Amino acid sequence: LTSQGKLFSWGDNSFSQLGLSFEIYSVLSPQVVPLSVKIKKIAVGAWHSMLLTCSKTIITFGANHHNQCSSSPFGLSYPIKVPQFSNPSN
Repeated sequence: LTSQGKLFSWGDNSFSQLGLSFEIYSVLSPQVVPLSVKIKKIAVGAWHSMLLTCSKTIITFGANHHNQCSSSPFGLSYPIKVPQFSNPSN
């Protein structure tokens, strides 16, 4: 995460947990995650990721076996906004 709010990711992408295309299985060097918003904070798991934007929106992507990303489909192959948390306090 850069000071300008850009996010880079690399590594295993078998569940699209890097925020990159589901067609990319593995990334060996840092790649910019294509987002149209600035990111303030990140939280990652082995198979999913969550982002807090500067406008206080939560974005999530990756494996969703136990609804850890949202109540959306099983796997999230693209970043989505989590509507249940549209404006967190911090």
